Amino acid sequence: MTSNITSEFQDSVVLVTGGVSSIGREISCAFARAGAKVSINYYSNSEGAESLAEDFEREGVAYLLSQGDVGEQATVKSLVDRTMEKFGRIDILINNSGIHRDGMVWKLPMEGWEEALRVNLTAPFTCIREVLPHMRRQGFGRIATISSIVAYTGVIGAANYAAAKAGLAGLTRSVALEAASRNVTVNLLVLGYMALGMGARLTCENREQVLSKIPAGRFGNVDDIVHAMFFLTSRNAGYVTGQTLHINGGMYMGA
Repeated sequence: MTSNITSEFQDSVVLVTGGVSSIGREISCAFARAGAKVSINYYSNSEGAESLAEDFEREGVAYLLSQGDVGEQATVKSLVDRTMEKFGRIDILINNSGIHRDGMVWKLPMEGWEEALRVNLTAPFTCIREVLPHMRRQGFGRIATISSIVAYTGVIGAANYAAAKAGLAGLTRSVALEAASRNVTVNLLVLGYMALGMGARLTCENREQVLSKIPAGRFGNVDDIVHAMFFLTSRNAGYVTGQTLHINGGMYMGA
């Protein structure tokens, strides 16, 4: 990453949901290395949160860690309020939190359907709703939400997850229209199969099957995500909003 890209994040305030584990942790650390102040939400990974806090303390990072379920409105309001109280502003929101409640449709209980939508779709909406007044008031904001390739290709056993992630596209476009006049951009990053996160859940056999369908011949890595994230949340990307960016090595090339 070139210094002229990362230097603009110096002292920016970045709020990351699901920011302790896997991809979320890598995103949190990338912004921290770029000089940002980071407010990180996590649900249950206390051990990961402690480890991340130790790293940030050692490196002198300005940070805030908040535990809670972002599928709950009260949790999101508290998260945003605490971030504003500590840092005074929120420049960037990264909606990264997500869950899987796998099951074939005819076996999937309604609780599994509702939980997937609550965390994967309603939580990003609630986070956006809570941060937008602050971003509008300060005349600047960048919102980036993580979606998944399965929202576009479908996947056996995860109709709830795919449906929730697909809903993020409509949410992104609509909010982008509402927020553009106040210099707030809203974009969607759709991840393909990565070496961490969803890709790590694959069996060895499934990994080989998936890999054979990726034209780039490899799974995605952290840099693939971070480079795209840095661009979409930069000041230079002020004319890019309501867009869906697919990061999948050519596995899916639809709109």
